[in-house]
Amino acid sequence: MRASVSILITLGMALAFGQDTGKLGSIEGRVVNSATGEGVRRAEVVMRGSGVAARGGRSEQMTRAASTDAEGKFKFDGVDAGNYFLMVQKQGFVPERRTGYAGRSIRVTPGQEVSGLEYKLQPQAVISGRVVDEEGEPVQGVAVSVMQRRFMNGNRRWMQSSGGSTNDLGEFRIFNLPPGKVILSAMPGRRAMVIAGPLVATQFGGANEQQYVQTYYPNAFDSEQATVIETKAGQTVSSVDIQLRRGTVFRISGRVTDPDSQGGPMRFGVSAMRSDDMMRGGEGASTKPDGTFEIRGVRPGSYTLTATTYDQRPAAGQRRLGVVRLDVSGDVEGVAIEIKNGFKVSGTVAIQTANVGDKVDPKSASVMFAPAEQGMFFGPPPQVVVAADGTWSAENVTPGVYRLNAVLRSTDGAPSYVAAVTVGGEDYLGKELDMTQGPVGPIRVALSTNSGTINGTLDASEVSSEGAGFAVAIPADLRFRLVDQMRGIPVVQDGSYSIRGLRPGEYLVFAFDQYQSGALEDPEIFKQVEQKGVRVKVMAGQASTAQLKLTPWPEEAMVQ
Repeated sequence: MRASVSILITLGMALAFGQDTGKLGSIEGRVVNSATGEGVRRAEVVMRGSGVAARGGRSEQMTRAASTDAEGKFKFDGVDAGNYFLMVQKQGFVPERRTGYAGRSIRVTPGQEVSGLEYKLQPQAVISGRVVDEEGEPVQGVAVSVMQRRFMNGNRRWMQSSGGSTNDLGEFRIFNLPPGKVILSAMPGRRAMVIAGPLVATQFGGANEQQYVQTYYPNAFDSEQATVIETKAGQTVSSVDIQLRRGTVFRISGRVTDPDSQGGPMRFGVSAMRSDDMMRGGEGASTKPDGTFEIRGVRPGSYTLTATTYDQRPAAGQRRLGVVRLDVSGDVEGVAIEIKNGFKVSGTVAIQTANVGDKVDPKSASVMFAPAEQGMFFGPPPQVVVAADGTWSAENVTPGVYRLNAVLRSTDGAPSYVAAVTVGGEDYLGKELDMTQGPVGPIRVALSTNSGTINGTLDASEVSSEGAGFAVAIPADLRFRLVDQMRGIPVVQDGSYSIRGLRPGEYLVFAFDQYQSGALEDPEIFKQVEQKGVRVKVMAGQASTAQLKLTPWPEEAMVQ
């Protein structure tokens, strides 16, 4: 893995400029080492964005690159008016949070010379150590993962951010780490067990079967019992030794059946994934020709068993799998998994416009399904096709609980919001769709382009000292928080921001120095900042204003 870092921003590029687009501007700044303040030589700076070309006034995407000089300075000349973002990287460095305009939108007006930008890169942190068995002997081929606290559907979880594997001396070295709090886990693979000998793989057998299992530094079974390691910029944390532990493991056995089979051998792959550890591949096995299977080495816990076909007999692109959920506290026998076709979900999209007579092509609407349950994601999300008459269908949807969202693509230039969702005539706006037993519907989605906007600025002194930050509008009504996705809008370098496509109603508006998607869905995190929001009433088709002060992102919500 290359030791580099990227600062990537997702932002809307559509801006309205005056007619005088012929004047070219420039962007210049400096990349510095956050630890020393010195310029970083030969850092790579990539500028991407959408500029209004002088010829014909059309918008053009562009990508340009530059390297910093001996003082860390860079400059892009001949820049069209438009919105841009910069990607800054240098081997051995990671970006520093809360500094400069890293991760922010850069707006260039005709002929403007944007200067004084500063991007701070932090020297990478490194963690090194060994993985050993209970005798202190090194174990080769163990996967070592660095895990950070992240948010998924409002829940904080330890999730893998980077990793490596041990060499023949049991040693590992994981680099390109940002400062923060992390834990380490060691997962012995089958290869590691074979190299270390048969006693590593199993001991005793039968009901008391044991083997080395995933172990958290220094020797814990559970992530919540792991010792947290705090890394600092440029620091190498060494002698981090993980002692693998044996744990009692169990077997899951059963049979996979396929009602559509036409006789003959059947081969399936069966995987068992822990509900609290979906970032790891889990245990698995292949079936015998008669469909029977046995998965060994399963730790106690809640699991999702998934069986998938090896052959391509179904129609191209058709998803066929079987899913069973079970709790494991001992050997589990007789599990029956039936292979089923993914089902079809259908409905309609209606587009409500602000003015009578305005028309928006329904084909420009996108309907999306996202899993609401941890560990429910099996393969790519359902593909939804919207027809010219507004009807749509999603093929190959697997059983589970989903969140539905819909937007109008930006090509129509009409910011929108979800005005209504009904299932079989019942109001489902803000509710999750339970399709564990099969499809529901028909689902009617109403999108409205008669949305509101919140514009405003941050105090100039806050922008220059802390960085531009991110503006966030959160519906005051709890019901809409699952519908109107909370998202951080980058504040441009002059301190201004614009949040578009808002449902009419009351909002709490914030400006944070940094932002992590999903964190504010955690009620405890939201309580910490709730009183610092500015209440704004948004009217259909109108723009409201909110002048904001920069709020530090809650320490507990930081990526650590």
